[in-house]
Amino acid sequence: MVEPLFEKGLGTELEAMVFRAPPGAEIRLKAGIYRLERPLFITKPLSLIGDGIQKTRIVCSTEECVLKFLGKGRFRAEGVAFYHLGRKWGDVVVVENGEVDFKRCRFVGGAMEPLVSARRYRCVVARYSAWNHP
Repeated sequence: MVEPLFEKGLGTELEAMVFRAPPGAEIRLKAGIYRLERPLFITKPLSLIGDGIQKTRIVCSTEECVLKFLGKGRFRAEGVAFYHLGRKWGDVVVVENGEVDFKRCRFVGGAMEPLVSARRYRCVVARYSAWNHP
């Protein structure tokens, strides 16, 4: 398990924990809002375990996405809400490779460029991935 280094609620804390974590690690996220300044790219199998969707939120308002899994193996999230906020285009979670397992998660936001003045939304985008969904 990887422990936080900083005060809860900082996106830089989450980025540091993901960077330091060995493959297969379980990262426990305490209640708080983890505001990211850029999308979080995960390139190795790991788990993000939160205190529940009402308490643990990962938020990003930049273009592209909140979180993208590019690794081989399994990415698991439990008890975490993922929010893409603002008007910039972006998905909430993108899966490029590997397997994903979401339990008790929430996905909010996501926006594509307006097409014929109608706004279109996307939350979870899976490309070439295997889903483990009970």
